[in-house]
Amino acid sequence: MSWIESIPSAHFAYAMIFFGVVFGVFWYFDHKTHLTIWKKDITDGELRTHRMIMYASYVLMLSLLLMTWWPGLALFLFVGAWITRTLHEFMDELHWHLPRCSEKETLIHMVMWISIHAGTAVTFSWGFFRQYDGFAELGWPIHAAFILVFLGYSYIGNREVMDYRGGRN
Repeated sequence: MSWIESIPSAHFAYAMIFFGVVFGVFWYFDHKTHLTIWKKDITDGELRTHRMIMYASYVLMLSLLLMTWWPGLALFLFVGAWITRTLHEFMDELHWHLPRCSEKETLIHMVMWISIHAGTAVTFSWGFFRQYDGFAELGWPIHAAFILVFLGYSYIGNREVMDYRGGRN
């Protein structure tokens, strides 16, 4: 595990930001694709599955945060949340998307899930093995980038909720 110790903290941060931005961009593309079909092809069951992915993701993010102080205990929560999220993603793809999606939308999903899992792996590695050492010393542009990724996710998530519940402008 000494190779993980040799990775500069900034590299973990850059990788998290990179994978976060890639996921956010493709999530936005996916949302725009869904808007063209949601009234006739997206059912309440699919929306429920998407909410389960989101809820499991919240627990996953909580476990990653807890690794700052209690990495051993957070590991169990992480494993449970990661498996739950991955299973719901798998069900979503096989049950809802595969029968309906074009190859373009399937590729969007592929990029989304590769980037979110890669970002989760980077975050887990930095959090579990090093408790995010060096995060506080990173410059303000990196901290600002994390905030911008968070705000971007919040915007996309809010648009999805509003659009799918009929609050579209």
